[in-house]
Amino acid sequence: MKRLLTLATVLLMISVTASGQSTDVEATRVMAEQGDAYAQVYLGMIYDQGKGVPEDNAEAFKWYKRASDQGLPSAQYSMATLFAKGSGVARDDFAAYVWYAVAAVQSQDGAAQARDEIAISLSAEQLEAGQKLVKRCIESGYKDCS
Repeated sequence: MKRLLTLATVLLMISVTASGQSTDVEATRVMAEQGDAYAQVYLGMIYDQGKGVPEDNAEAFKWYKRASDQGLPSAQYSMATLFAKGSGVARDDFAAYVWYAVAAVQSQDGAAQARDEIAISLSAEQLEAGQKLVKRCIESGYKDCS
């Protein structure tokens, strides 16, 4: 029930007009700082896209990471994309592969395809290490993912 209420609150925030974006960002930040994974991924998207704030991929990454650590697959996918592009963080195809794979296990749209596309850039040893890390990450409840 709490997740449903949180999701409804975040969706309501999304509908705020441009004139209310500053309030939207601050309300989302409060919820994100309190540990709400949905607010964290939404705040990451705000910074990633520069919606009502200057675009800041490093700040987006921070919020995606917090939500990823709580198991939110959309955040894991978004964080992997930042790794793949080198936006806000150093480009890291291995880390991108791992996070795309973790998101794919949870059936995140597009994650399996993105994982397979980036896998081409990795060696056989990296792929094996990545698969082991994905398993460890999931088994640890997203606490041991690097």
